[in-house]
Parts: sequence; C-alpha cells; structure tokens
Amino acid sequence: MNQKKLGATILVLSIVMGLVIINFIADTKDSSNSAGCFQTEECSTASFVLSTSHLGIGIIFALFSLALYLIVFSKSEEFWLKKLEQQKQDLSSDEKWKIVELMLDENELRVIKAVKDQPGITQFTLRLRTDLSKSKLSEILSRFEKKGIVERKAKGKTLSVYLKSAI
Repeated sequence: MNQKKLGATILVLSIVMGLVIINFIADTKDSSNSAGCFQTEECSTASFVLSTSHLGIGIIFALFSLALYLIVFSKSEEFWLKKLEQQKQDLSSDEKWKIVELMLDENELRVIKAVKDQPGITQFTLRLRTDLSKSKLSEILSRFEKKGIVERKAKGKTLSVYLKSAI
C-alpha cells in the first residue's frame, strides 16, 4: 500500500477517534458534575474513566503524529527500488574485477586478463600470452562466448577476441 494513502487513512481514523474520546470525556465530566461528585464510588469510577481516556488521547496523538510523518516524509517504494538499482550499477571496476576473480579458475582468469589488457588480441597471441594449449584456450573461449563474455571475430586466418561487457 502506498505510504501516503496509509498515512491519510490513519490521520482520518485518529481524528475520528479523537473526536469520539473528547465527546466521551465531556459526557463523563458532565455526569460526574451532575452526580455531585465527592468521595463516593461513582466518583472514583469517573476519575478512572477520565484517566484512561486521557491515555487514549495520548495514543491517538501518537497515531496522528505517525500519520503526518507518513504523509509528509514518506518516500515511495519506487524511490527505494531506483536507489538500490543505482547502487547496484555503481559498482566500481575494481569491485567488478574482484567478483570476476572469485568466479573464475586460474586459466580462465589469465585469458580474461589478457583480453582485457589488449582488446582485439588474436587467438594465436592469446595462446602465447596465457601459455595454454590450443584446445584448452579454444574450450575456454567457447564457454565464454556461450555466456556472452567474449566475442570472437574473424581476422584473416585467425580470430580476434574482444570482451563484450565491461569487466
């Protein structure tokens, strides 16, 4: 439920309850005055009812304050979702790199580092830099290509390797 609507509902209910309690207090005072209240049982009951109703006024005042807070200072769920999304997007490149390092094994990490350092590196040069066999390098690049991490483009008789997403 929208916080402003909730605040408005609580505000209306607290005002109505406040009016009812104020009317009840006025009626109780009138009945105790008409009974000529001195130190009788009826007067002690009236004083107990009055003190209880004053507690009710305190609770209603708290509800009224809560309602005003919800109406004036509330931020919608969309605001918080937008803020969380922005924080998620604001990961620094170092934080992204640490996450990548945790997810990859040693060989995959060497391949990603080499491609990151030199975008468009040929597969032959990549094999020399990472010191991996042709089959192992091809297997790693195929997995990365399926996951959408790298892209291989034909460059003469060899392939150039590019990172698709910024890591």
